[in-house]
Amino acid sequence: MNRKHVVIVGAGPGGLTSAMIPARRGFRVTVFESRGTVGGRNAQLRLGDFVFDTGPTFLMMDFVLREVFEEAGREVSDYLQFKRLDPLYRLKFDDVEVCPSDDPARMRQQIRESFPGNEAGLDRFLEKENRRYEKLFPCLQKHYSTLWTLFSKPLIRALPHLSLTQSLFQNLGSYFNDDRLKLSFTFQSKYIGMSPWKCPALFTLLPLIEHRYGIHHVMGGLHRISLAMAKVVEEHGGEIRTGTPVATLLLDGRKVLGVRLQNGERVLADDVIINADFGHAMSTLVPPGVLRKYAPKNLQKKEFSCSTFMLYLGVDRVYDLPHHNIIFAKDYRSNIDDIFLRKVPSEDFSFYVQNACATDPSLAPPGKSTIYVPGSAFRKFSTLGSPPRAWGRLGPSLSPGCANRFTPTCVGKTGLQHDLDSVVQVHPHVRGEDSQNKEKHDAQGGSPPRAWGILTEQGETRCARRFTPTCVGKTTSTGSSPSSGSVHPHVRGEDARPGEAFFPFSGSPPRAWGRRRRIDRSARCVRFTPTCVGKTRAESRRTQ
Repeated sequence: MNRKHVVIVGAGPGGLTSAMIPARRGFRVTVFESRGTVGGRNAQLRLGDFVFDTGPTFLMMDFVLREVFEEAGREVSDYLQFKRLDPLYRLKFDDVEVCPSDDPARMRQQIRESFPGNEAGLDRFLEKENRRYEKLFPCLQKHYSTLWTLFSKPLIRALPHLSLTQSLFQNLGSYFNDDRLKLSFTFQSKYIGMSPWKCPALFTLLPLIEHRYGIHHVMGGLHRISLAMAKVVEEHGGEIRTGTPVATLLLDGRKVLGVRLQNGERVLADDVIINADFGHAMSTLVPPGVLRKYAPKNLQKKEFSCSTFMLYLGVDRVYDLPHHNIIFAKDYRSNIDDIFLRKVPSEDFSFYVQNACATDPSLAPPGKSTIYVPGSAFRKFSTLGSPPRAWGRLGPSLSPGCANRFTPTCVGKTGLQHDLDSVVQVHPHVRGEDSQNKEKHDAQGGSPPRAWGILTEQGETRCARRFTPTCVGKTTSTGSSPSSGSVHPHVRGEDARPGEAFFPFSGSPPRAWGRRRRIDRSARCVRFTPTCVGKTRAESRRTQ
């Protein structure tokens, strides 16, 4: 029997989901992934015995994942173990700390203690937003690929619940009168790269989903989801070819016939599904002259969402902190406006700290922890296809010494006080919209530029010693004895031209990010590649 052949470009969760179900239904399925492992942006990062997720850290609506596995003829519980988190996260403001729960009684008590007089607002929030959810969720399950779907009955019935004239923050004002409490239910807009003062009110679904269904952790890390999906694909006879980048689509006019791999191999298919980044796919996988609306020159005019700079730290102790921690700037509105409107660095900034070992000790050796700290980063202009080297040439956009503000702020506010001697490895990573410069960037899926791996003898010898005290300085244990661990800084987002990108948390990483020559374990000093650090102007000295 000649089975239909489905080719999928990219082995992220979307591509693997697109492979699981057709494979189960008898299609011949082939997945091409440029990297050496599956997962895309939901992959594993391993630094020695420390394990991190490179992508999402919150698992919401776990029932959808269960339905996906059921559609593929499998039970997700046979592959993954889930743990529901309570508290959902820790929210730290300048003068108050809250640990929200998806248990209404506990949440009501939290509000009564921290924001007295607002307790009744929680009941109104749950009642009204649950009604909105019941109307809107069926709309989210439509494909909207035809004009007729825009006139579907579920969408028409949902129109009165869209609150088109209200922002998310305004909508929360109908339930609570304390701005800090409103922020506790609106910071989630950053999940989709938006300000709560600009995000449409219909996205109140995000906090509602957290309080209705809870937040889960996958034991072993959320990247296990991708590994489980890949296993199901292969159990159904599908083929996953990692380390196999796709060069271009094969076209007959505007009809897709298959793909051509970078090694020259041509693979024909009845259907092709692209799970690569949209900007990358339209700019590099489609032959020139074919696209109109999404031609590269039109895509370059688009404005992209905020990027992130990520730190992955392996530390030598266990911290008494919840799994998720969000630390708010004193003036959150100003911080958000700096990012989304003014596009300038903030003197004070908000950030997130994940202490996953509080839930899952298997992610680190006994008595040690994995700490993950992302921060918002952005560029002034959209430059689709430009190399990510701009992350290393941020000088014109930064004030001298601004990196010194980031680390003390990041460390001081979390309650983790930690010396750099406890961190002996740093692995920087840039991820974002893809580059056409193949020497700097693996274009498919936004992998890190090769420059991170280039060991150089150029430039002065620098050390990242000052960085960790800053980055870890605000996170509730103290300690200064030398120990083992890892730090992995990571930038995710679209790349910029030199001088057109900067970090909004008042500072870029220290110059040491860019001058890696070797790891001097005797001095516990880590040095980095020239590309990332370029011109940050940050001071960073090696302690002899």
